[in-house]
Amino acid sequence: MKLRLLNLSDGFTMVELLLSFSITLMIVSLLPVFGSLTLINHDFSVGSNLEAGLIQLGNDLVTARKIQYGARLIYQDHTGQENQIRLDGDRLIRTPGYVVYCSNIEDIRFYVSDSLIYLQLKTQGQNNIYLVGSDYER
Repeated sequence: MKLRLLNLSDGFTMVELLLSFSITLMIVSLLPVFGSLTLINHDFSVGSNLEAGLIQLGNDLVTARKIQYGARLIYQDHTGQENQIRLDGDRLIRTPGYVVYCSNIEDIRFYVSDSLIYLQLKTQGQNNIYLVGSDYER
């Protein structure tokens, strides 16, 4: 006759329950840290959106001719079509076609120095100057 051994592994022990509870508490306590990392990445993405828009603007100005500077940049592209880069509300745009380069812009001014095209841009109360192209006709 065989003796049946009692199966004592039904359920969890008190130590296993306390261990899983403490791990859960540690994870929950770290959630505010992950939330702040998300905010930091969000702020960074705003800067990279501005950078991507300025790179696109520079690419559009590669073949620009007959450029006029000021609060708007007016130029002819390689096909001879006249384009304007201007501020529309808080967006830096190109018309025709309404291409949006970036947003949350307060003020802009284009100028040329040593045949280089600069954009003075005010955003979030700060003035920054960006090199966006070259006026090779000068």
